Amino acid sequence: LAWWLGNLPQAELPLLPPLAGQWQLLPSALAVMFWCFVGIEAFTHLGEEFRRPARDFPLALLGGVLLAGLVYWACSVAVLSFHTYGDVHSDAGALPRLYQLLLGEQARWLVALVGYLACFASMNLYIQGFARLIWSLADEGKLPARLAARNRHGQPARALHLVILACAASAVVASLAGLGVDDLIRYANGNFVLIYLLSMAAGVCLLRGPLRLLAAVACLLCAAVLLMLGQDAAYVLGLLLGLLALPRRRRR
Repeated sequence: LAWWLGNLPQAELPLLPPLAGQWQLLPSALAVMFWCFVGIEAFTHLGEEFRRPARDFPLALLGGVLLAGLVYWACSVAVLSFHTYGDVHSDAGALPRLYQLLLGEQARWLVALVGYLACFASMNLYIQGFARLIWSLADEGKLPARLAARNRHGQPARALHLVILACAASAVVASLAGLGVDDLIRYANGNFVLIYLLSMAAGVCLLRGPLRLLAAVACLLCAAVLLMLGQDAAYVLGLLLGLLALPRRRRR
């Protein structure tokens, strides 16, 4: 809609702002952009929801990645073309401000509401996927058996309540610490990138042939993104070192 109303792309408007003297900012920007595609692994915990997982799961995963990439690319072109960015407040409300320029004040509120609902749907997927993971581990005996209980609708209610309480506690701590959205995104990216990196490293060890080469390339890319996060990835590396030290303490 923004492309149609704004007659995009426009030849007289530069697609990218001048980058002279700003190349050092690209790694930080790429590290934040990684957030656009995190959470794909949540699909694996919802495998039971597919009627034919062997056929439908790869198609849903590939379609989700392509659709997300297309939407983010189209929105980025629109924001850059109409210059609805530049400071902290403008960056946070770039899309609502864009539609305000194109359709008026009411469109700004409508787009903000749609954005909120889209974020709510994404959070719903993450929370449900994590609750399913906890339920699965509890059902296998790796977590307390009480978390494996389901309600009359077949949903892992206790695991879901635990995840919701953890999210609420994290939100309170972040508010008290004065952390902004950008800080939280970078910290969360560190978790995801490290998980992906370890997963791809496992693929390098376990797979053979072209799949092993593909896992090696993905491993290098994840390592590059982790380096781009810089000091924001320090805490997740500290957690990893702490987990690696736990077995040694138990042996002693």
